[in-house]
Amino acid sequence: MKGYSLAALLCGSVILVAGNVQATPLALGTNITVFDNQSAVPLSSTTIMGYDGVGQGFEDQETEPGTLRGNAWDLEGVFLDGNSLSMVGEWDFVNGSSVHQIYSGDIFIDVNGGAEFDYVFDVDWDAKSYDIYEIDGDTTFIEPSYKTQSGHVSRDSGGAWLAAGTFSTFSGLSNADAGFFGLDNHFAVTGFDLTSIATDLGLSTLLEFSFHFTMGCGNDDLRGQSPVPEPATMLLFGTGLAGLARFRRRQLR
Repeated sequence: MKGYSLAALLCGSVILVAGNVQATPLALGTNITVFDNQSAVPLSSTTIMGYDGVGQGFEDQETEPGTLRGNAWDLEGVFLDGNSLSMVGEWDFVNGSSVHQIYSGDIFIDVNGGAEFDYVFDVDWDAKSYDIYEIDGDTTFIEPSYKTQSGHVSRDSGGAWLAAGTFSTFSGLSNADAGFFGLDNHFAVTGFDLTSIATDLGLSTLLEFSFHFTMGCGNDDLRGQSPVPEPATMLLFGTGLAGLARFRRRQLR
């Protein structure tokens, strides 16, 4: 991972709103962005105060309370397509902010609703590749240099290696292309594959998990939550299992 700097205190220029929100044409899947529980005012308030965003999870046009606003730091959405994760933002995921020497962190996944994360995509942003580790008692982390409430930035060392992969990048996306407000210069990264984590848990698809990502200064915090299967889907799944069980019992008679 690249180093981080307290120059994060310099983060930001005023966010400007432009364009219309549209569905992203990048076919990134379902928007699973959730509110990060960091807010300057109650969400019911009509006063933005420079921190509460718009859209799903109130992440679009938002940086965290206590940080300076700026489009260049804006993380906007996380998407899920089957077992593939993607992110969109005006933050340059690959290059970070070379002016302030602040760079992207790793992607953290929680699968059991615990206080700590269970897996991490240790990302090499330059090589556009990653290694997935299962977090254990020996895993150490790099924390944000400034906004510490944003959670871990990246894995430092330790953990059980699980798999490796690569991802794709998009840059210079307009507001219409990205599906978010901004200055017509959005970035997207896609192809973070959850399959090996699902396999490690004895599953074909990772149905329930939470997601976390931030940059070195912690100026913005992106969180996601997998969609809960609809009751009808779960009922159909349960009915199918019951039918298989009955068929199996008949075969054993």
